[in-house]
Amino acid sequence: MDSLTTSRESLVYSYYSIVPARIVTDAETEPRSPESSIGGHLLLERVAAGDALAFGSLYDAFVADTYAICLNKCANPSLADKAMAKTWIFIWSHAAALNDQAGSTKFIVLSATWTVTSQGGRYFPS
Repeated sequence: MDSLTTSRESLVYSYYSIVPARIVTDAETEPRSPESSIGGHLLLERVAAGDALAFGSLYDAFVADTYAICLNKCANPSLADKAMAKTWIFIWSHAAALNDQAGSTKFIVLSATWTVTSQGGRYFPS
């Protein structure tokens, strides 16, 4: 595990001590027109640039939905918690690629959650 991955895991686990709560606007979570930016989603663009506040906002906006998917796909709450951590590390690590996908930010985040939780051992070593 490289130091970059370790720091990303630390960001996920220590989220509340790093990122203050803030309201997410529709402009940050909905797709933007192609002529207004290179990427399609303001929050994902900012996360791709390493913005911890944007990551916190994205997490706050979709934590309940992503946890529901993790809980549905995993056998117990302990595995769902592990799936949540892996999912959000994946989102942090792949924000630039996720930003290039079509659809709303919610669709992209929930699709990524579904994909990560469907990979079993690839993302969740036992």
